[in-house]
Amino acid sequence: MRLLGHEYHGGPPEGAELLEVPAPATHRAKRDPGPKYGQKGFNTSPAAHFAHRGIIVVKGMYPPSLRDDPASPCDTYEKHRKRRPFDEGDLEGTFGMRPGVMVKSRKQVRLNPRSAKWSPAVWRAVRQVLIDLRLLHAQHHFFNGHTILCTFPGSKNQRGHTDFRVGGYLFNRSVPKDGVFLYPISVLLATSPEGRSLGLKGGEKISIKQWDAFVFRGDLWHHGTGYTKYNEAQHVYVGCAHGGKGKDGKYKKREPGNAVIIHI
Repeated sequence: MRLLGHEYHGGPPEGAELLEVPAPATHRAKRDPGPKYGQKGFNTSPAAHFAHRGIIVVKGMYPPSLRDDPASPCDTYEKHRKRRPFDEGDLEGTFGMRPGVMVKSRKQVRLNPRSAKWSPAVWRAVRQVLIDLRLLHAQHHFFNGHTILCTFPGSKNQRGHTDFRVGGYLFNRSVPKDGVFLYPISVLLATSPEGRSLGLKGGEKISIKQWDAFVFRGDLWHHGTGYTKYNEAQHVYVGCAHGGKGKDGKYKKREPGNAVIIHI
């Protein structure tokens, strides 16, 4: 992960733990975005933690209205396939070491909003929270995919990877645009009762509860963990475009086959 220079925002305080943004009092209430860029105390805000450390946790991010069928988690992959509508537009792939390699312990289903009609509602809820926290720029960020991650019992840890290709003008950007850092964003929503875990560099493992979410930069090195029970999560990808011209002016859309790799 590329760290920004301290001269821009100071970064999180030395020794600060993983930032957890608490759930609001009601589902319509906004979460506290903290001080704006340039204001005193900005280094304690979600935007500073996101930009400098690369990851925050947002409590209760999954919309309450979608916590029942058909968007609620299943306890087996067979039930998942039977319950949810699928058509030819739903691309069932795997976390493979390279595109096309089938893996028994992990599968991902890229949702088609035309068949998974609840998918746009997830994106709207995620987008609004990210805007509230000054992590998403309404002009430069865009929806770049929604998948269900199905991890089977006995699965091993993934190999480390980034969800978006590292490098380029956007990942090097040090000063925010309208108060928002222009980085592609990954949102990993824990939907199973056991929650979800994520491995980071240095052997660190962080965990969240059901309905919470990891929100992290697209260039954050990470890996999924193994589970003793079947586990589901939803992954929303948020792309970013600077809007300029030339190779450094616009970020290419995520190419799923180039990112996800695991131990077989």
